[in-house]
Amino acid sequence: MRRNMGVTDRNVRLLIVAVLAILYFTNSLTGVVVLVVLGVSLLLVITSFFRFCPFYCPLGISTKKKRIANPTACIRISSVLVFTFFINNT
Repeated sequence: MRRNMGVTDRNVRLLIVAVLAILYFTNSLTGVVVLVVLGVSLLLVITSFFRFCPFYCPLGISTKKKRIANPTACIRISSVLVFTFFINNT
C-alpha cells in the first residue's frame, strides 16, 4: 500500500472528524444521520492513520509532496559546483 496522502489532507480530515464529534456530543445529530456520520468519521480516521486513500488510486491523485531521493547527494553536488565555479573564476 503506497502512501498517497499529504499532511494537509490528513489534518483537514481529522478536523472534519473533530467537528462531527462535536456535533454528535452536543446532540445536534440524531437518528440515521448519526450512523452515517459514524461511518464517515471512521473512514476518515482510518485513511488518515494509514496515510492512504483508496478513492485516490483509480483517479491517480496524490496529495503527498515529492521528496528528493537523497538530500545529502544534492548538497554534495551543489558544493562541488560552487567549488568548481570558484576555481574557474580565480
